[in-house]
Amino acid sequence: MKFESPSLLLAVLYSKLALTGWDPQRHTLVAEIGGDLSLPSVEFAMLSSERSWEAVVDFCKEVISQKEAAERMREEAVNAHPLRRRRGGRRRREYAARLLALGGGG
Repeated sequence: MKFESPSLLLAVLYSKLALTGWDPQRHTLVAEIGGDLSLPSVEFAMLSSERSWEAVVDFCKEVISQKEAAERMREEAVNAHPLRRRRGGRRRREYAARLLALGGGG
């Protein structure tokens, strides 16, 4: 997973910082960049040091990977609604191939 776009990184980050389900990850982030998690402060910290940038990237990667794992579990559940289930058809294979080509397949 690559985060070359600061705007994408910040969008992911800011949408997840307020959710209580990410407390352990948030505590790790706060230990590195400080307690002010407002968007301007996070941006400033990221631009101030490589270490802060990496802490934010690590937070985003962990949150996204956990969300993707939860989604896969929902898709694979036997009692999942048919619209939620993972599809194995042509469109899904093409989408997976595009993700791999873009470097986002794992």
